Amino acid sequence: TALCGLAFALILGSASLLTRTRFECATLTLLSWTALGNLQLALYYMDIYPLVQFAFALFLWAALRVVDADGHPVWPALVAAVGPFFYVGLVLLLPAMLVVAAATLRRPDAARRLAVVAAAVVVATGLATIPGYGTPFAFPAYLADLGRDGTRTLGLSADSNLLPAAYLFSLRHLAEYLHSLLLVDGVGVLLCATTAVPMLGRVLRGDVASRAALLFALTAPVLFYSFVMDPLWGPYWDWDLFSYAAVPTSMLGGYSLVVWGRRQPTARALLAGLLAAAALIHLGARLNAIELDNERHTRESPPHVEMRAPTDHADDKTTGVR
Repeated sequence: TALCGLAFALILGSASLLTRTRFECATLTLLSWTALGNLQLALYYMDIYPLVQFAFALFLWAALRVVDADGHPVWPALVAAVGPFFYVGLVLLLPAMLVVAAATLRRPDAARRLAVVAAAVVVATGLATIPGYGTPFAFPAYLADLGRDGTRTLGLSADSNLLPAAYLFSLRHLAEYLHSLLLVDGVGVLLCATTAVPMLGRVLRGDVASRAALLFALTAPVLFYSFVMDPLWGPYWDWDLFSYAAVPTSMLGGYSLVVWGRRQPTARALLAGLLAAAALIHLGARLNAIELDNERHTRESPPHVEMRAPTDHADDKTTGVR
């Protein structure tokens, strides 16, 4: 709960950096705070994902300060470099560091700043192996553990944590994928697919050191990860595996709505109210109630560990969960 509280404060800080007025800031903050993937983690939740949510929020806030030419790139770089040693999925922050680097290169003291970043990252990653391995710079042991974890046979694939190709491009998987996204942040995903599209065009045309580019660089890897990763216990029960996607999707979606509506403030105000109402209704149905009617949900999104032949996962009980 404490980590989620800090993440929510950082989301508010990021919203203030992204917006011009109090209404814009309130709109962006509300749409992010009311995403189920964000709020559900704050309520009696015990697992690693609040730490991941906090890391995403901290990175976004620190990176936005760099893009606005106000902050030093060493801070987001440290979050991106150290994070994977505590949760490997935080490697998804690394593509956004390209935007941070592009923004840094616009400054006259870019070489000095990037040198500081390089030195800090080397030291920090070396020290980050101490909690897990008892010694600094234990990279071989860390990489060996990654290799073993990446080939566990708990889900549909016989040799990977990723979904097999035949399932990945099936209509069933597409339905499960959309199910997960709508559960975690339906409003944010809807805005990413609509008002964010013109912003994507500007980024693809070369606007690579902007706020929009940073948000896209955070969102795209998370959506790709959500598409290829195997939710062992079913897309409904394994919602927390993708919960932190709500940080970038809600911020990108909300920011695109804010920017789109600057020329149409009345329409934006009405749409913001409608979307906030939709998010609150979704929370009313799902918040602290995911376990209700679980038999029907399990039929709709069955655990992948049960979809394999019994002989394929007879020994899985001894390996534990991810």
